[in-house]
Amino acid sequence: MKILGDREEVPPGKQNMISTRENSDYKWQQTRGVIGALEIPSVPDLVLEGEYTPRYVDRKEPVFEEALDLWHARKLRAEFLKACNNVPLASFCCGMLPDQDQWIKNIVKSLNKGWIKAINQKLKSERRDVYLDVYLWSWHNATGKSTTSILLVRFFESQRKSIILAGLKESSQRSTEEEKDEEKE
Repeated sequence: MKILGDREEVPPGKQNMISTRENSDYKWQQTRGVIGALEIPSVPDLVLEGEYTPRYVDRKEPVFEEALDLWHARKLRAEFLKACNNVPLASFCCGMLPDQDQWIKNIVKSLNKGWIKAINQKLKSERRDVYLDVYLWSWHNATGKSTTSILLVRFFESQRKSIILAGLKESSQRSTEEEKDEEKE
């Protein structure tokens, strides 16, 4: 039997049928330009005031560290907390019980429509090479709660910087190829 995470055991033959934290890690990294993310403690309950875990993308560590420095210098965590706390708590069972998963989904929708747009506009006007979004990272569990939802603040390289870097890389590859061609002649 394969043990995944701290609490989850996947029955034999079901490993490829169940998505887990480990095999769904790629989901938040799929969008072009992602350089890293801050994971907000969301298991078992969302703890906005908790310690945020940085999640790195391979070969993007230095760029992400610069983005985290900007996050701290601009005190974006305090703004993020304020924006999240402005989203009303979701509930079920006639309003008797809080619904953490729905609240996380509401936070993602609300912040991406409002707070994230405002922050990204400020960063763009300051000609910063980073922008943000809020992402719902989720997977299905083999046992216990059927799905796990994690709130992430993702950091991106600006498209301008990505295009510049891609152009530099492409031109250096072309010049290397031209040098090889000249050596052959």
